[in-house]
Amino acid sequence: DGRILAVVIHSDGPQQVGVFDLADGSLTKLTDEAADHWNPALSPDGNSVVCHKRAAGETIPNVERWGTPPGTGLDLIRIAGAFPAFSPDESRMALTGGGFGRIDVMHVDGSNRNTIFEGERRSLFGISWSRAPQRVAFSHGVVFGEASARVNIMMAAPDGEELVALTSDAGN
Repeated sequence: DGRILAVVIHSDGPQQVGVFDLADGSLTKLTDEAADHWNPALSPDGNSVVCHKRAAGETIPNVERWGTPPGTGLDLIRIAGAFPAFSPDESRMALTGGGFGRIDVMHVDGSNRNTIFEGERRSLFGISWSRAPQRVAFSHGVVFGEASARVNIMMAAPDGEELVALTSDAGN
């Protein structure tokens, strides 16, 4: 909605997620745990933040509704996956799963999780969801690769149909 940005906060401990207010320049921490939080995404209406939580030895459910951090009015959602992107109507999310080897689409409550594209482990990232037509775009290449790594932009309908490569042998 243009008021805030969802951000990762690097400090002396694990990475946390917060929001940066564009009007006043304030930073509000949303998580504060002994676990790393990654890949925050803001819903189109600006009322929800979804992120990936990584904690050694801990199993993250498909969707974990964390609640509303005090003073924010935001709904914080944690997922078992990474690089989340909300659908324009906020009813679904696209995300990576399987160690960055799958693109999945599911309802925001975690139900109906389906794989729409499978690649090699650590090969899928950077998801976004277009408004019209409804398509999920993502990067296919080496996650966190060198600048010379081959990375291409792919796009598919949310049901996995109509897969198309938008680039061919593009760089990182």
